[in-house]
Amino acid sequence: MTITASRPTLMYSTFLDVMVDSTATLMITYALAIPASVLVEIPMQRFLDYLI
Repeated sequence: MTITASRPTLMYSTFLDVMVDSTATLMITYALAIPASVLVEIPMQRFLDYLI
């Protein structure tokens, strides 16, 4: 959105462009969420269970 909003000309998008952007966003989200879950959330949950 930031890249598109910074351009002074109109930008056209096709269905394929939208699908590629959506797929890339989905892949990046999962690629970041899985390590965050394994490295942060699961150990924190175990630690809090240990305290309680």
